[in-house]
Amino acid sequence: MRFLWVEDFNEDKGDRAALEARWKEYFGLEEVIIKEDLKSALEYLDDRENFADFDGVLLDIRFPSGGEEIYEKYFSGIITHDLYKDYRENGTGILLYLALALRYSYNQERIAFVSGNVDEGKAMRPLTDMVNILIKFQHEPLSERDWENYSSQEEVLATFYLKNVKGEEVPYLKDGTFDWYTASPKLWDDLKERDGAHAILKRLAEIQREIRKRKESDGTAESGSLKYSSVCRQFNDCGLVLPRAFEKPYKDQDEKSWSFYEWKQGIETPYYVIRSSLIGMCRILRENFISAQGEKYASGLTDPFWRRAQLGWWKYLWRKTNEEETDNGPSKEQFIQEHRAAWDQEMCELLTSVPAMLPAMSASAGGATLKSQAEAAVREILRYVDGMGDIKPESRTRDLDACCLTMKLARNWTSHQGIRDMTIENCGFLLALCLRGYFDISRLPERSRRDYQAREESLLKLLGPGADMPERSVIIERMDRSFDQLLVKNKAVYEAGGSWKGTPVYKIISGIGHQESKCRENVSMDEIYLLFWQLMFRGMPADQDSGLKTILKYTAEPVRRAAGKLDAEAETWKNGNM
Repeated sequence: MRFLWVEDFNEDKGDRAALEARWKEYFGLEEVIIKEDLKSALEYLDDRENFADFDGVLLDIRFPSGGEEIYEKYFSGIITHDLYKDYRENGTGILLYLALALRYSYNQERIAFVSGNVDEGKAMRPLTDMVNILIKFQHEPLSERDWENYSSQEEVLATFYLKNVKGEEVPYLKDGTFDWYTASPKLWDDLKERDGAHAILKRLAEIQREIRKRKESDGTAESGSLKYSSVCRQFNDCGLVLPRAFEKPYKDQDEKSWSFYEWKQGIETPYYVIRSSLIGMCRILRENFISAQGEKYASGLTDPFWRRAQLGWWKYLWRKTNEEETDNGPSKEQFIQEHRAAWDQEMCELLTSVPAMLPAMSASAGGATLKSQAEAAVREILRYVDGMGDIKPESRTRDLDACCLTMKLARNWTSHQGIRDMTIENCGFLLALCLRGYFDISRLPERSRRDYQAREESLLKLLGPGADMPERSVIIERMDRSFDQLLVKNKAVYEAGGSWKGTPVYKIISGIGHQESKCRENVSMDEIYLLFWQLMFRGMPADQDSGLKTILKYTAEPVRRAAGKLDAEAETWKNGNM
């Protein structure tokens, strides 16, 4: 996930590079765009195109303002000048949050504060550590060291809570050890199901509120720099809610922030996974597709199928319109070169137009809206399939043949009757497949190729965890059986098709969605997945290696389910029933 991170790394005047590296590791940050002051962050956000470069925003509570008066331009319509001056001195992160929410209409659920000014001093650290360990426990087994750390922090918290919040003596046994039998009911308030992490986390939140309330009432709350918790109270009094906040690691803390990890997981929705992955993939292709001068396209990046296919078509068209070369017409070489350039230009435009269909969405956007936006991106990328026509390309590979024909079927169905069970996860698969059809990823430089493949895999993981590939003989047997069943289904619903055993599988599956088919309106992604695998495994040499292994890994389970449905429906089609 990509973040805009506004942070000056001025904590205790430490080494900037070391702090950045440590905090990135603690919060699990990989791709970040860093701005160090308020003014530069606002100027960056003024360019709406930059919103494509991040999926969330992280804010320190306090960082430099940038040294220039910016109230009139950015904040005069949001807050009073007096409040602006207060926050400019002590809470520039609050100002930037207000600008994000009210000036730029950014989704507030995707903003978090990351600061050393979240909680009131050392008193909260045992509680914070316990919360972190409990959240870790919900995701993976704890080590012996984790349990020891949890127990020691629990004792420190209990001691502070009993003495400073409850005003009671801390109970000890005769041997000097902590008396948990007496202390536990008071700390946990006779909490039942003590082993339930959710119940314990809920009780810890109550304890945190009690500690804060006591510190405020007795005047022991830390003064000085602005604290997140105090700003929260100010906002709550006005009926407003601040985003989540996460404490930076203190000096001897080496465990990662599981609280932040859980928050990040919560906002990493399928739509934003598709958005982030696709924008990154298109950017990699675009950077490698165009030379530094921006005039000449990288040699061969679109060669493998599409360029050859287009050339075959153009040569045919040239022969139809120019029976022989004359002084008045272009030479064959000129004709081909012009159309090669035109196709490359289209591919370059695709790398810009498709990501533009996936904007940052507001918090009010529901699942249907997000799915609709993802489908719009699919229709946009499939729009370029129209240039194919019914060409018969020159020598081609299995991978490109499978991509091409699957894309063509998806284009036809999405443009006409639609695909019944199109989900946002299926959109991710089609977008990944199309880019593989248009571009030869193997021609990318090694570093760019690895980066591309990592983003592609993130996209495909939306389909599920992936599966190990069965033995080729098992796959062939499954594909042969599903071919026979698809043929029976075709004959039952599309009598005019005249399909038989030797009919190409593309024509058989395409016929199921033909305008004269009885089940035209019920075509689904099952047929799309089956077509892709049929083309990958039937009729091609067994020793032909595939560059689409990652796509096969993550589509194995959808194909298995689709084949299972065909098995269940087989008797229905054989009897000619719908």
